[in-house]
Amino acid sequence: MTFLAISMRTLLGVVFALALGGKLRSRRSFADFAASLREIRWLPGPARAAAPIGVVAVEAVSIVLLAVPATVPFGFALTLLTLAVFTASVGWSLRRGERVRCQCFGTDGGPMGTWEVARNCVLSVAAAAGLLASAAGPAAAAPAGSAVAAAGGALAAAMIVRWDDLRYVFSSPTTGR
Repeated sequence: MTFLAISMRTLLGVVFALALGGKLRSRRSFADFAASLREIRWLPGPARAAAPIGVVAVEAVSIVLLAVPATVPFGFALTLLTLAVFTASVGWSLRRGERVRCQCFGTDGGPMGTWEVARNCVLSVAAAAGLLASAAGPAAAAPAGSAVAAAGGALAAAMIVRWDDLRYVFSSPTTGR
């Protein structure tokens, strides 16, 4: 596996693991996450009710697929598809003027906006890059290089998870989201 694939695998695995852990850390966290999805008015009622379980299930499966070497390409593909659905959902809600709360990591990140779309696009690029890199087939990777690649992915994951803090730092107080 190439260093790029290792880095993207770590990035996406950590982001999805933290998102899943945040949603499942308590009943309240999961209930708040489920309530945020009920704000998506364009989603039909039964789908809206099933969405919280579906999201955590897909996140969990993505983590497992990214963790098991033989299934890494499938993990990247599922992650890319999941991020495409997330991005389209947020974009469609924004277009309709809906103010959906971001509970992506189990805490209230405020109303979703273009920053969340941008975050999902960055993660989608990472998933696509990882998929392409893993499609090249397994390659012997030096342990030190693999460790650096994984550390880089973990650092990028920390930045993505703290995206709202970065948004706050770089946003004008008058423009907000």
